[in-house]
Amino acid sequence: MGGIQAKLLAAIEAGVKTVILPAENEQDVRFLPDYIRDKVQLVFVRDIQEALRVALTRAATE
Repeated sequence: MGGIQAKLLAAIEAGVKTVILPAENEQDVRFLPDYIRDKVQLVFVRDIQEALRVALTRAATE
């Protein structure tokens, strides 16, 4: 879990608003402090096609 927390903190520091994570990590995120979960939107995906769809859709709307 420490790896996910450190990466999310770095993303928040860099101004990232949305982070795409593998669905397998969803259970680990439950244990993150609220101050992290409140600052970044987490999107869980099952495969690369889903990750690309999320990333490209969000990029087109921003």
